[in-house]
Amino acid sequence: MQHEMIKGKLLDSNGQLSEPGFAYAPLKSYHRDEIKAPKWRIKEWDYYYIGNLHHGLSITISDLGYISMIGITFFNFKVPVQYSRSFIGFFPMGNIKLPNHPSEGKTHVVNKNYDMTFEVNGNVRHLYGTVKKVHGKDDLSFDLKLEDKNKVGLCIATPFNKVGYFYYNYKLNNLLASGLVTLGNDTYDFEGTQGVLDWGRGVWPYKNTWYWLSFSGNSGEFVVGANLGYGFGDTSAASENIVYERPIDSTAGANATKLEDVVFEIPQDDLGHDCFMGEWVIKSASGDIDLKFKPLLNRSSRSNLLVIKSIQNQVFGYFSGTIMSNGRPLKIDNVLGFAEKVYNAW
Repeated sequence: MQHEMIKGKLLDSNGQLSEPGFAYAPLKSYHRDEIKAPKWRIKEWDYYYIGNLHHGLSITISDLGYISMIGITFFNFKVPVQYSRSFIGFFPMGNIKLPNHPSEGKTHVVNKNYDMTFEVNGNVRHLYGTVKKVHGKDDLSFDLKLEDKNKVGLCIATPFNKVGYFYYNYKLNNLLASGLVTLGNDTYDFEGTQGVLDWGRGVWPYKNTWYWLSFSGNSGEFVVGANLGYGFGDTSAASENIVYERPIDSTAGANATKLEDVVFEIPQDDLGHDCFMGEWVIKSASGDIDLKFKPLLNRSSRSNLLVIKSIQNQVFGYFSGTIMSNGRPLKIDNVLGFAEKVYNAW
């Protein structure tokens, strides 16, 4: 049984989670200055992915204590190919000033290589900016607006097995996008594409491995979305697994079904190494989740900065199968999304 949180403060006077669990909206009040852990242990990020079957864009602004990471990737799925650029800064420790709430605030980051802004006003999100030399000498500019048509999301407050360590997270699927992305001389229309938000705040242990997938798209007569994952702490109070559905022509918002466990079965070679471009199986012990994932491309990265190490494999591809939604199997038919395995020593 999963515990549904009520509105209130995220942390108690000792810096511990006041109420682990989940909610369909960001009901807990987060304030960075109420955290008792050292500043360099605090991790904060805003991540967006927006796309369709043809092209996509991911954008990250993060303050990870020891380092900041500003990143952008453009995807052309018809080739397929990706173009990325990322920038590392040292010891931001709150100076980026990411918002305390996922539904309001403005974040602006700028230097000689990039100028990016995230503006949030309730259900509408405006992302715009320019990043230099994303593909050779070609700059990338973007001006996108995202609207929450589902009118429901997933918020989790998850403790780690260490005093004062926690993960507070809010995720949205099926954000309806409009606007343009320009890379060099080519302009891409993002009208009608769908997006996902990953808004994360917390105090993390030094070493951690997580698994996460997300997809947002159309399947038959329905707009469908899912957020599934594990490795984010002690999930005994609540998982971060959920599926959304709504008729394509509906304006009433989505039906959200909370799910229990999930496991990612990544194919391996004879030496036990993950083969990320093979077909994955995504399933649950209850049978509520029964998906196959066919990879298209892997946005992989490795970084090793002395005490900080990260190995990321974010694989984009097509999901097919069924997920229990609203008491019946919901068919997922070749919906584009991503699944990832990430190891951090941070």
